Amino acid sequence: MTGLACGMPLSNIIAAGVQIDYFTERTSGEYNNNQLLTCEAGVIITASKNVKIGIHVFNPLPNSIRKSDKPTGLRAGAGINLSKELLQVSRQK
Repeated sequence: MTGLACGMPLSNIIAAGVQIDYFTERTSGEYNNNQLLTCEAGVIITASKNVKIGIHVFNPLPNSIRKSDKPTGLRAGAGINLSKELLQVSRQK
């Protein structure tokens, strides 16, 4: 796999990135060599000082265009930074 990516902040609370991917698979014998050109993108939203939300999509192209068996993927998640005081109290006990 080879990829070319670019990411940047769009505002104080939103950052985004895109990547173009090239996959190649070589096999011996009567099997075909597979090649795939696709893309992926992601967004990170800073909901508050301690909370971030992320969304990532892989291979969003419709089946009629991509003609490959690589599935489309969509992932979302969130993270929170807990205060240092809370972590120190829990370690002392």
